[in-house]
Amino acid sequence: MISSILIIENQYISPVYLFKKSGIVTGIKIEQYEEYQKNSFRNRCILMGPNGLLPLSVPLVNGRHQKGLVRDIRICYKENWPLRHWRSIHDAYRKSPFFEVYMDDIKSFFESKPIFLFDWNLAWLEWLFKKSGSQCTISLTTE
Repeated sequence: MISSILIIENQYISPVYLFKKSGIVTGIKIEQYEEYQKNSFRNRCILMGPNGLLPLSVPLVNGRHQKGLVRDIRICYKENWPLRHWRSIHDAYRKSPFFEVYMDDIKSFFESKPIFLFDWNLAWLEWLFKKSGSQCTISLTTE
């Protein structure tokens, strides 16, 4: 296989297409020096729930009108969004095959309180790649 690197933005619970692409590249680089963009999937994700699409959004310090690098954006914990997200995921997937196998790992994400959105998203991506058995390496851009 020819060595190829895919450069992607840092997203909350990366979409399925990324895992399909990871099978044809040798590495993925996460862009950490881009400007934060509102209305993006950097702090939002959409899950398929039992009653249709389920949008989830991680609240940010200073709201969605952020200025600065994506790696410097801070998560806001004034409201209990981790519990809401965990319950939403649990309710949507608790009857899915193998959910019980991954349930404790997933719940632990919502019990942690990372300061930066970039770290939160990166932890999710690394966990998802590990559990999917992907051989793709994950690294960060350097400029």
